[in-house]
Amino acid sequence: MVLVVLVGVVIYILSIAAAATAATIFWLHHSVGRNLISEGNIREQLDGICLYDQDYNYIGLTGCDGQPTGHSIDIPNDDTDPAGLHQLLTTPSAARDSCLQYDVAAFKSCYTASEITSDDQLDQYKALYSDIATTLQALESQTRSYVMMSPPPRHRLATTPGASARAREFANWMGTLAGGRIFFYDLFDQLADEDGYLKYEYEQWHGYGDSHPNQLANTIVGADVATFLITVVDTDTGISGATPATETWGSIKAVYSQ
Repeated sequence: MVLVVLVGVVIYILSIAAAATAATIFWLHHSVGRNLISEGNIREQLDGICLYDQDYNYIGLTGCDGQPTGHSIDIPNDDTDPAGLHQLLTTPSAARDSCLQYDVAAFKSCYTASEITSDDQLDQYKALYSDIATTLQALESQTRSYVMMSPPPRHRLATTPGASARAREFANWMGTLAGGRIFFYDLFDQLADEDGYLKYEYEQWHGYGDSHPNQLANTIVGADVATFLITVVDTDTGISGATPATETWGSIKAVYSQ
């Protein structure tokens, strides 16, 4: 009995040591991110890197092993749109501390943030993200690097030409935030057609305006996200990361493009 307990303790200690030496990524998202991670097999492609992701508050934090941790970070108002991320990331709080205890922290708004109905709203979004970037660059935390993702586009039946054009302008502008400790991933561009709508082939339904990308989109873009996150870890954190899985975004896209 004593031997069994000792073996258990040793295994537990070794597991903690292994986790401590692995690079860690935190990703705050809602349903689009959840589907990208699961249907895009992102965790499986982050060989040697631990991904923790926070979904809606009621779903909570998922651990490195892809299982619920039983813990949820209390994101203010459960809001990941620009105003919500601004509140979270520029205001000292236990929630912000919880998000920034990883080597890399990634943040993504939902497609609701791509419904930009006026130039004034576009300017407000830019001001909010400028303030976020300035705060993160100067912030002292365990997190070495931040990944800012542009919001995904909306279904063509759920938005207007003006809003989709502003959403693309916002995504393009977000690229100017990259530098220093901030990396930028243009999720909008990966999913959008030339008019700024969710690509037709990426729609769940063609006759209904659900803006969630389908499994094809999640498979292709998920592999690209995984490769990008690996690059962030390898080039910026100084931690020994991983190599992309054999089935990379390029190889998957080539198959679907035939």
